Parts: sequence; C-alpha cells; structure tokens
Amino acid sequence: MDSMAGARRETRPTPTFHRKLHHSRALCRCACVLNFLVFISVCASGVATAQCRRVSTSSEPAIASCHSPRLMRLGLPTGVMDTNCSVDTLDEHTLDHNGASLGDLLGQLVQRTYFRIFKVDLSKACPFWGGRAATCSQPDCSVLVCDPGEVPETFKCPPPALDTSSALDAASAEALGRLERPSHRHALPPFQPYLLEDGESWTAQDNDATSEYVDLLRNPEGYTGYQGQHVWEAIYRENCFKTAPCDAVAGQAVPMALPDGRQRVCKEERVFYRIISGLHTSITMHIARQYLLSNGSWGANPAIYQRRVRDHPQRIENLYFAYALALRAASKAADILVQRTDYRTGDEAEDAATSRLLQQVFDSPLLKPGSQLCRQTFDEREMFRECCDKRLTQFRAHFRNISVVMDCVGCEKCRLWGKLQFLGMGTALKILFADVTECGPARTAPPPLNRNEVVALLNVLHKLAQSIRALHDLEALLSAQEHARRRQMAWLAGVLLTGVPLLWRAWWAQARRRRRHAVPVEKSTKYN
Repeated sequence: MDSMAGARRETRPTPTFHRKLHHSRALCRCACVLNFLVFISVCASGVATAQCRRVSTSSEPAIASCHSPRLMRLGLPTGVMDTNCSVDTLDEHTLDHNGASLGDLLGQLVQRTYFRIFKVDLSKACPFWGGRAATCSQPDCSVLVCDPGEVPETFKCPPPALDTSSALDAASAEALGRLERPSHRHALPPFQPYLLEDGESWTAQDNDATSEYVDLLRNPEGYTGYQGQHVWEAIYRENCFKTAPCDAVAGQAVPMALPDGRQRVCKEERVFYRIISGLHTSITMHIARQYLLSNGSWGANPAIYQRRVRDHPQRIENLYFAYALALRAASKAADILVQRTDYRTGDEAEDAATSRLLQQVFDSPLLKPGSQLCRQTFDEREMFRECCDKRLTQFRAHFRNISVVMDCVGCEKCRLWGKLQFLGMGTALKILFADVTECGPARTAPPPLNRNEVVALLNVLHKLAQSIRALHDLEALLSAQEHARRRQMAWLAGVLLTGVPLLWRAWWAQARRRRRHAVPVEKSTKYN
C-alpha cells in the first residue's frame, strides 16, 4: 500500500526543469521591459513630430529648428553656394509666420487681378526639329483663355517699345543660340537655326497679334500626364557654352557635376546651369505637390518627390539658389516696381489692395532695399568681370534660346507655365545684369520692364517660394510615413518580444503539470 501511495505521489521537478523555468521568467521580464522602452521611444518621437508641426505653423523660430534638421539629413549644406544666404534664413522669412511671411504675401499678391492675368502666345509653332513636337491629348493639358470682357481695358494698351541699343549681333545669336539635334535614342529630327533679334530682352517675345490673355488662377500648375523629357534633354545637353578659360578675376572654377560630365566650369556657366536646374526642380515640386493619384483624386505624391528631388540634394540646393537670385533681382528693382503707375484695373478697391500688398511684399526683410539680411542674397558683381564681351553674350543667347524651346512643349498648360517662369527668370537676369554692357560704359538707368515681365517676375518668385514650402510639406509627409513604419515595426517587435517568452513559459507550465500528475511506470509494474 505504501508503494502504491508513493506511486501516486507527484514527481518532483528536476533542478534542470527549475533552472529552465527561471530562465523563461527572466526572459519574459526582459521582453516586457524592452517592449516598454520601445513604446516610450515611439511615443516620444511622435510627440516631437506633432510639436514640430504645430509650432511650425504658429511660431517662426520653430521653422528653423524643425525643418532644417530634416533638410540637413538629406545632405543639404547650411549655406547655398554662390549666394550670401543660408537655407535657414531663407526658410525663416519665406514659410508660415502668422500669415505675414513672404510666401504668404506673394500668394495673396498673385491672386490680384493685375498679377493673375498673363498675356501669352500659345499658338506659336515649334521652330526646332522641323516643327515637330510631341502633343498632349489629355483634358488637363488644355488652357482656358479669358473672355474679352474679363480683361481690364488698361491691359490692352500697347506696351512701350523695347530698348534695342544693345541688340545681339545676328551672327553671334545664330551661332550661340543654335540647338543641335540630340544624339541618342530620344532624338528628334533636325531643325533650322532660329534667329533672335529682339534687343536686350532675355527671352523671345510673343507676337501681340496672336497672343491671348490667360487667368493663371483658372489654369493652375500641376501634373497633366505630359511627358516632356526630350525638351529638358535638349535644354541640358545641347545648349552648351563654348569652352573659355577662367581667369582669376572672372571667377574661379569649382567642382560641380553637370549633365555632360564636366567637373570644373567658370562661375558664369555654373550659375546658368543652376538657374535651369532650380526652375526644373521647382516645376517638379509642383507636379509632386498636385498629382493625379491612383484613386482618381488629386494630392501629394511623395514617391515622385523622393525619386526626382529628395535623392538628389544638389537639386534642392539649386532650387534655393534660383530663389535667392530672383529675390536679389526683385530687391534691386524694388523702387521702380513699387513706384510704377500702371497697377490699374479700373477697380479702385482692387488697385488699392494691390498697391498695399505690393508694399508689404517689398517690406519683407528678404526684399527690403538696404536690409542687412544675407548681405544681398546674390552678388551679381562677381560675374562677367573683364570678360563680359564674350561670356555675357553667350549667357544671354543661351537663355533666350531656351525660352524659344518652350514653344516646343506639346502640353498647353505646361507651355504656359514654362513660358511664364522662364520669362520671370529672364526678367530677373535682365535686372541684375543691366549695368553690364558688352564691356562698354555701365548703364545708370534701370532697364525698361513691360507689364508681362513684372507679372512673370512676381509669379516666378511666388512659385519658387511655393516650391520651398512644398519641399518641407512633402518632407514632413515622408517623415510621418517613416514614423508610421517605425510604429508598425515596434508593435511587431513588441508582439514577438512579449509573445515568444509567454508561449515559452506556457509550454513549460504545461510540461510541469504533466510531470506533476505523471505515474511512475516502473514502481507500478514491480508491485504487480
């Protein structure tokens, strides 16, 4: 009987079993602690991101502290090369500041009647590649023109004649403004050289007889589905400067990657390509900001931004460079722009609001004449020194030629915004280098500006500021997506770290119960 009772008594767990059970409990405790730490770190990251978003829309100093680290993470330097400004300074006075930032003021200004009605010729034939250009049949490519009654009568007055005192030599314009046929698989048929003979304008002028008025607010810039790689390819690859030595006075050559692979170029040529790249980046930012998504709605496309802009920090820097250059031009022409007397639409209230907004824009620290901020965002005096007779001619001829390439864009809306933005940047260059006259005596009077040039200059300034804001918005969106992915990974890690030890402990507990109720087989057999 005693042996039978002993057989029914529970079998004591072995020391090895106790040791394994102790290890499983310790592992479970460690997993819980690690899971708690991961949860705390994710929550802290989320709070920091939320605080950055909140203060970035209500407090100006927070912009530099929240936005700049993300841009620095992309490899963007603190200062913008070839300018006297830093990224933080440009951001601080451009982004939200209780509705009084330069970006907000420019956004309000371009909505006024004077700055939203633009005169453009969208029917000009492409003068290159035999007149053949890819066309866009998408509905979003079309442009809505203004009815005659929508255009103020004051806009229909003939513009003043352009000064032709420094017209380009015909032979130089033909030689320097020629676009060669691309040599690779996207090549188009060759074209006849196009001669530009419209004086000192930096862009080709449209014909008034075939030009129409367009309301820019009714034709916003954005994704249309048009593929214009061949146009950008022609601009980058085929409109190259002639090789010229760089002396110490004209500008030092510095390393910079260019489309054709050259690494050392003079400052004038480097500035030219950075302007084009900055405008290209700005246009890409507007496409990524307003994209037709797969669900049929319009919204931001972070993938486009990351692939075309974010992965190329130099393009972001070139965007800031183009913005700084346009700011310098507007600041240099502040007096003549504010004191113009043709800001009239026939509506006194509208005209008063336009004048008031224009004054507020030029009171911004980035534009106010005499402001010590950035010590002038861009110093044009460092260019075209002791070589202006050749390099300035090339610079202007190439830029004018690019403005003609815009007539080869098959999408009407893309052509509209391309012509406006290149006219705006050409106007900025016209203002900056008005006192450089083929190595002759410097000009003292400001260059004449017609209404279209003023409209284009302020609109391209707004577009560049808007692109910088879109840059931060899309970067914040990518940061939020990255934070969401980290939360998912943290949740999965927490499940694994907590669940596996719990399952292990449950298995050992079940094994312990089985061993506790186990009957010794050998003793029972001997009794029988």
